[in-house]
Amino acid sequence: MFRVQAADGILASEVPNTQSARVQKPRVSFAAPTAPLPAPVSESSQSIPVPQEVEDEEMKEATEEPADVAFEEEKVEAPRMDSHSALQLLRDGSFDAVSRGAITTLMKIVTNILSHPDNEKMRSIRLSNAAFNRSVGQVKGGLEFLQSVGFVVVHETQILTLGSVKDCKKMLEEGLRLLYIEADDLSIARETRPVVVEEKPADPSFDVFKTQITRMQAAFHPSETIQDVMNHVKECLASAYADHPFFLYVTPPTQKLAPEKTLADLNLVPAALTYLSWLEVPPQPEQAAVGFYFRPDLVSGFEITLNHWASLDL
Repeated sequence: MFRVQAADGILASEVPNTQSARVQKPRVSFAAPTAPLPAPVSESSQSIPVPQEVEDEEMKEATEEPADVAFEEEKVEAPRMDSHSALQLLRDGSFDAVSRGAITTLMKIVTNILSHPDNEKMRSIRLSNAAFNRSVGQVKGGLEFLQSVGFVVVHETQILTLGSVKDCKKMLEEGLRLLYIEADDLSIARETRPVVVEEKPADPSFDVFKTQITRMQAAFHPSETIQDVMNHVKECLASAYADHPFFLYVTPPTQKLAPEKTLADLNLVPAALTYLSWLEVPPQPEQAAVGFYFRPDLVSGFEITLNHWASLDL
């Protein structure tokens, strides 16, 4: 059974079978296709032909990677370690033998600065120095200690520098005190420890050319030793000074003469001028004449007065 729907929505089977009734056929209309209307084009939106070279250049710039932008990082310095912590780091990270060398070198640096506060060379250390790098630079805690007493690393020149000693004196003295404590713990002999030598103001009344000087002259064989010379000098000293220890030296430059060396070994031939220095200052009379420490029988035949030389040919 087929159903055909009429245009008015009534089924054909439901239409009465009368001659007067007309079956309306469905209407089908076809609309002719119409072309879309062109959109209005303004003068400002009209496209302008671009040359091929310009287009290629724009595409090249678009595909290029953006240039790297360098941002300078803010340098944040690590907090400075105090002297006590730096020395603890040194002791904890090194054997005693290494610690002894580092502590001794640090004591020399600090004592030299305190002894010569106006000498800029004492306040400047090159990190590339082999001896310094071996004893302090490579030891953990060595550079930290120097920075704790006021040293600053100049990265451009790789030099450790210290500013005014006046501003850092308290830190230097405290650091030296802690170094001496570590030296005691490491059993570093006291006679080998560097000490601060304070410069005393010169006495304006002192004149080196007006001091009491006595010269003794003697002849020795080139193969004789310095000890032979010292024995001869000791025989010429007065009894009050014969037992006081002394040594002989030459200058300039100042060189202490080893007792076991011969005169030939030390290039003291054919002639040389040596000096005597007391290891312990002997007692001196209130009114001392020139040559008072020699035996009286050696100087009795000479008229020795102040500001003159006495030549003794023995």
